[in-house]
Amino acid sequence: MRDYPYPMANGNANPTYAIAEGLFGVLEHMAEHLTDLEQKGRALTANYQHLDEQISLATQIQRALLPQESVASTAVELRTVYRPVDRVSGDIYDIVRLDETRLGISLADATGHGVGAALLTVFIKRIFQGKEIENGSYRIVPPDEILRRLNRELHDMRLRQCPYVTALHAVYDESQRRLTFARGGMPLPVYVPAGGEPRQIGSSGPLVGAFADSRFETVEMDLSPGDRILFFTDGLSALLCGRNPQAPSHDLTRIPSFAEALRRPIDSFMTRIHRLIDHTPSSAWHGDDITLIALDVTSGGGLHSPGLLA
Repeated sequence: MRDYPYPMANGNANPTYAIAEGLFGVLEHMAEHLTDLEQKGRALTANYQHLDEQISLATQIQRALLPQESVASTAVELRTVYRPVDRVSGDIYDIVRLDETRLGISLADATGHGVGAALLTVFIKRIFQGKEIENGSYRIVPPDEILRRLNRELHDMRLRQCPYVTALHAVYDESQRRLTFARGGMPLPVYVPAGGEPRQIGSSGPLVGAFADSRFETVEMDLSPGDRILFFTDGLSALLCGRNPQAPSHDLTRIPSFAEALRRPIDSFMTRIHRLIDHTPSSAWHGDDITLIALDVTSGGGLHSPGLLA
């Protein structure tokens, strides 16, 4: 007979003790499994904390690439909206003084979201250099040339993730009140003439990085005091069309509430945009990064002290 450690009943092992032995075995296995899960949980927490630190660093670096102060000018008023949907963004913009009378304005939106798109914006920022200095002189790089350079660099990189971007580069000459820009895939800019109806400014230009030999149309237009120009990424289009499902996504100026807001003073207009973002659930418009640059032409032409961008 087998040497059984539990009390016997009528020569047989007590079934109650046999069940208890089985339960203890199960509990012992569960305890070992829980210990393993706790160890893995601590490792996952450590990995998450490390990843969180890396994303925080990426956020700081990306925000440092954005303009910290407005350019010094009384010829224009500039305001911006920069609202990433995540901690890091696929949008990047820049506003710089190129020389005594000209401003450079750049805007780009990398396809996709997250850290990959954010890393690409660092590369884009390097290409958006609108002024070349050599041998004691300088040259203002034409907008279409900026986009061709970016297009060639991106196409040659052949990235598997975030392979394309939409982009726009503009030069505004304060002395002549002349705007020159080129765009690739970016939503059409909106022009609001003083006392007139807002309309889009048509131009051609494919996604940047899609084709090696892409060309980007250059648009020149003379502005007058009171005129307004808007440059923006497609996050704004998604927001407005999400709130207005019947609206034509290709022409935001046909959305009555937006057209009305466009005629407001610049600070009032920007406040309306911020409130719109704050009070619209991202689920209503498939949340996307939103960047908007508004330029109002004034009657001045001198310089003033720089102030923070709104």
